[in-house]
Amino acid sequence: MALTVLSSMAVERCNDKMCAKYANEAILLFRSIGHPSGTAFTLNILAELYHKQGDDRRAALAYTNAIELWLGVDERWAIIWSLNGLAALAASHQQQKAAAALIGAIDSRLQLVDATKFQWHRERYDSMVEATLAVLGVVRFAELRAMGEKMTPDAVLAVATAITVNDPVTDLLSSRETEVLRLVANGLTGREIAGAIFLSPRTVNTHVAHILAKLDAPTRRLAVKRARELDLLPFG
Repeated sequence: MALTVLSSMAVERCNDKMCAKYANEAILLFRSIGHPSGTAFTLNILAELYHKQGDDRRAALAYTNAIELWLGVDERWAIIWSLNGLAALAASHQQQKAAAALIGAIDSRLQLVDATKFQWHRERYDSMVEATLAVLGVVRFAELRAMGEKMTPDAVLAVATAITVNDPVTDLLSSRETEVLRLVANGLTGREIAGAIFLSPRTVNTHVAHILAKLDAPTRRLAVKRARELDLLPFG
């Protein structure tokens, strides 16, 4: 948690390099002890950093990963931060239907928590609502917003993972393949990766095989090297 606080402070002081360093160290520690909330909170900081740097694809992936983790522990407040950030990205990348649904998901959670804490993010939320409403119109926006309020956790995650921020190079790998490759780069074995992201070892091996084929790399080490050359690895 101290590393997470340091990463947040680094963002405020416009020290992007130190923010990424502290956040990546925190994520590795949180994952090693099985702490999904800590991991998700730190991913949000990275998402904000990536968005600030103009890398909305990485930002969307970080927000989505955080949402998945927080849904898994039924987090009702902090998840709003991720939903708000991802919805704003969706709206800015011409995916207003998804944005409207996520706005509804935010609204339903605001009814369960102290909404005064949301003032930190109110400006982004209000701007997003206004922009989405202008594109969809009053009736359609209201329909999608109401649908979002009633979405199950699985439905929220489905909407989140369907949001895409296109980049011809970084879209070479899927979001899950990118996550697996990041863990490979951090030195985890196939079995350790399976435990970290709740997949079977066989599924992890399948992802690795696809990664090697897409990057035209005969080994994991060369795949990581190639991915770094193409700037495909998120979170450092």
